[in-house]
Amino acid sequence: RLSNRNLRRQTCTLQRRDTNYVGRCTIFVCESSHPTKFIVNNSNMSGYNIFTLTVKDFEVKNEGFYKCFDMESMDASGIQIRKAVNITSVTLTPKTDPISVIENVPQLFRCVTSTCRPVATVMWYLGSTQLTSGSESSTSNDVTTSTLDYIPQKSHQGMRILCRGSNGGKVQTSDDQPKLIVL
Repeated sequence: RLSNRNLRRQTCTLQRRDTNYVGRCTIFVCESSHPTKFIVNNSNMSGYNIFTLTVKDFEVKNEGFYKCFDMESMDASGIQIRKAVNITSVTLTPKTDPISVIENVPQLFRCVTSTCRPVATVMWYLGSTQLTSGSESSTSNDVTTSTLDYIPQKSHQGMRILCRGSNGGKVQTSDDQPKLIVL
């Protein structure tokens, strides 16, 4: 939903950044280019004209920058809208199970999330204990990659390494959870 308030504005033309016309509102009437997809409304509260755009059944193809543009004053305001996408999986590598590691010699593990928005947070675990240091994450094209620089200890013998990812919904846990053989 995009709302815009302005005391002076009497007309709002709604469009996307790609200049596709979405609709138009005046203080008296609103119209939409696709009434089954876009609903445009105008209300007046406390002396403000409030123009509202609702996109029904929002899909990825509806993402974009939507703006309200007043042709008279040349005023414009808008908002970038993106569709949220739930995380569906996290993949841990290496997939070797069990995995032989050498005590006090760093071992790299990597966890990659499925495409998701907002960006996912990745957490690392040794058994049921969360590891709070030694990892770095980066995101590209809505995929988060986390790398764990793990230093094995003899006391970790037989424990499992795993990663979990979340972007605000259900937490996803890696299917692969290699068992450590510390040499």
